[in-house]
Amino acid sequence: MFISKKTFGALTVAVLAVATSAFAASAVLQPLDYTDQLQSFYNPDRGFYRPQVIHFRPETIEVEPYYKNRLMHLRAEISAFSSNAVWDASDPTAHGTTQDLTEAMLNSFRAYLDKIRATNSTVIVRFSYDPWYNGKGNMEPPQEWILKHVKQLSAVFNEYKDVITFVEQGMYGPFGEQHTSTISNPLYVGEGLATLLQNTDDDVDVGPRNPSVLARGLGFSPTTEVNAAGDTTAWNYNVSFNVNHPYFKMKADSLGKDIYRAGFYNDCYVGTEYDYGTWGGNCNSSVCREEGVAFMENYAHHVPYGGEACSPPNGYAKINTAKFISYEAFRTHTSYLNYEHTWALTKPDGGEWRLEEFHPRDTIDKAYESYTDGDGVLQNSAFKYIDDHLGYRYILRRSSMMDSLGPGSLLQLDMKIQNVGFGNMTKKRPVTVVLRSVTESAGDTVYGTPLELKQAGNFDPQDILCRKVVLKSAFDANGNIADYSNVQSETVSDGINDVKVAAQLPDTLPEGKYAVYLRISQYGNWPADSNYSVVRFANDSTYYDKETGANYVGSFVLSKMAPVVTAIPASKITKGGKAIRLENHGQTLTVQNARRVEIFDLMGHRLMAQDLQGTTTISLKNLPRTSLIIRTR
Repeated sequence: MFISKKTFGALTVAVLAVATSAFAASAVLQPLDYTDQLQSFYNPDRGFYRPQVIHFRPETIEVEPYYKNRLMHLRAEISAFSSNAVWDASDPTAHGTTQDLTEAMLNSFRAYLDKIRATNSTVIVRFSYDPWYNGKGNMEPPQEWILKHVKQLSAVFNEYKDVITFVEQGMYGPFGEQHTSTISNPLYVGEGLATLLQNTDDDVDVGPRNPSVLARGLGFSPTTEVNAAGDTTAWNYNVSFNVNHPYFKMKADSLGKDIYRAGFYNDCYVGTEYDYGTWGGNCNSSVCREEGVAFMENYAHHVPYGGEACSPPNGYAKINTAKFISYEAFRTHTSYLNYEHTWALTKPDGGEWRLEEFHPRDTIDKAYESYTDGDGVLQNSAFKYIDDHLGYRYILRRSSMMDSLGPGSLLQLDMKIQNVGFGNMTKKRPVTVVLRSVTESAGDTVYGTPLELKQAGNFDPQDILCRKVVLKSAFDANGNIADYSNVQSETVSDGINDVKVAAQLPDTLPEGKYAVYLRISQYGNWPADSNYSVVRFANDSTYYDKETGANYVGSFVLSKMAPVVTAIPASKITKGGKAIRLENHGQTLTVQNARRVEIFDLMGHRLMAQDLQGTTTISLKNLPRTSLIIRTR
């Protein structure tokens, strides 16, 4: 039977105001498998990506996305819009022309993003003036034109923030990696970053290649002294970009949301102890690794981070191991890596991460030491551990709800969800509850039409935070880790989060058994949203419903013989703008800012009702000495 979604009221996270919670007293632990099944699967905005280079031109072009992966990396190059960009050294006429980005070019970019959305994928975006990403420097137009182009592109970034996982700032240097070109210094690139931040919405995450640029772009500089090369001469990074310094905290507080949506991308992730130039060697003259990591740990909780992993040259510490990554990635919230560039590490036959035995520090991860693959072969692969833990990975660890409810009841879910991934969810996504009517016959289960209850509560899946790891290694005189082969740390938070969701059941819902699913999605509008960017849990794969993109969390029986369970919102705003407040004093109840109060027993029988004005104290002496349900309005 189909019941229109219009009949469902808004989801409301609720509490009981008097005595003990009727829900807590009567909730039933659902008989589910609460373990991580160690399966590798796609979730939006995280994982290994595949890159694609596109040469955008002033005229319209048709480009098909590189469909080998649902997380993609667009290397968009606009050398056609820079007179300094030379395409063929033997042909003096083969170069771009400095000009505004044309509407045809911008529409070609939009058309590409439309195709990404249509394939239920997301994309990391980086623009550059390097022709076909062949590694040429000094291809950029003058700075004022770069800033114009940034403003034009920002408008498209804002239009497609549901599709774009992360905006890597790019624009400067070979490959857009912000090095080598004359103009690629913190002063100019920092100005470009500031322009990008000023012209993109608060929920568009952006980042430069180098933390010195980030510091400059955000304004972390206690001096304005500039030398002939256009760079600051007296910048003490140990003051400017040390999260524990009072100056940093003062400046960070003044930046508002921008400080929480800015991060980095890395073109040689864990390649050396300096990541081939991402981090400096001395905290007093550059941003060293620990300062940059501490920034991401404390401020970039919901900002994507990753790039291209590398292997170290001779003479450098080897830190591109799962052992090191399993410590630091939780602090940097590493969420994406290039599958192709890291081929020496990732290739199925002989890649270093495929061969590396992983011996985890945390009990949570012990199963990765000896898991069985699809062919029943015992495995111990660092690659699988990294692959599964990039970004967020949610596991339902506990789920309780009342096993029987009367029509019109409040369905309340009390769950524990653990995030075992390196990072957190980087986009805000609505949560909805999906119900399926269930008929059991001859051992088979037949599902009716899914019913969705719209979310209006305060549960935010971004709050399901990952584990917190504290570094305990010794540091050298320059502020860097003294021994990268023996990094020591401890986990101080296990990533288990208490989650409570409530949904008002309509009085017209037919009696019967219902399976309950939790749906986290980009739009929260099943079935019209085509399951775009839905989030799957790592529990038993049969718990994930592909039709609705939702995760099974339990079941209940709806019956007129069951009690009607209701509750009041934890914080309700009256027309006058004042919050309703309740104070339980044992034998009396004080109510502020409500117009009416009603009290029910657990069977749904109303025991009293009273209209109110101002602050009112109500006697509870004549009411049953048991749990009560209070409704106010």
